[in-house]
Amino acid sequence: MTHASALWGKGARYALRQRYILSHPGVRRGLVALAVGLLLLAVAGIQYRHVVTNQIGGLKAELEQKRREAVDAQYAKQMRVAFAAGKKQIAVLEQKLQVQGVQSTLVHEMEKLCRLNAVIVLAQSYQEGKVEGDSAVLQHELVVAGSYHNLRRLIRDMEKLPTLSFIEEASFTKTTGQDARLKLSLRLATYYRVASPGSVQ
Repeated sequence: MTHASALWGKGARYALRQRYILSHPGVRRGLVALAVGLLLLAVAGIQYRHVVTNQIGGLKAELEQKRREAVDAQYAKQMRVAFAAGKKQIAVLEQKLQVQGVQSTLVHEMEKLCRLNAVIVLAQSYQEGKVEGDSAVLQHELVVAGSYHNLRRLIRDMEKLPTLSFIEEASFTKTTGQDARLKLSLRLATYYRVASPGSVQ
């Protein structure tokens, strides 16, 4: 017998053995069980993935809901703070509108602010209040002199006035002479309540 024939005979015997093994009922049952197990494992994997996907989606929705609740809570807090600040500011404005003796109060307070800021009053004039409903407007023109820094500080400090006064116009000019002072011309409008339409404080 040649070597090739021996190899062929050996391969044929191996093939016959494999066919015999595969045709054995126990082996076939084992293969069927293995296939069913793999199928069940695949189904379980798909279901597990579906459950995990749903859980992730639920967590995302819950996180988004928590985020919206946090934003709404922060917005509500900001609104409460803004409302409280606005209410306080309205109360301050109402108090300023109720000031009695507006012109004398304004003269006194402006002179005090000028002294505090080392500013010299050069001229000032007042125009009787113009009545609009239950309130009136007093026009006040003021010319002062001082350093640029002191004049800027004077303008800043005018918000501390007890009257409801607003700067309608402001202009700087240089004073004559050798000093470095500037001249500031201001026109103020001061609003106040009147006891009845037609009466001016």
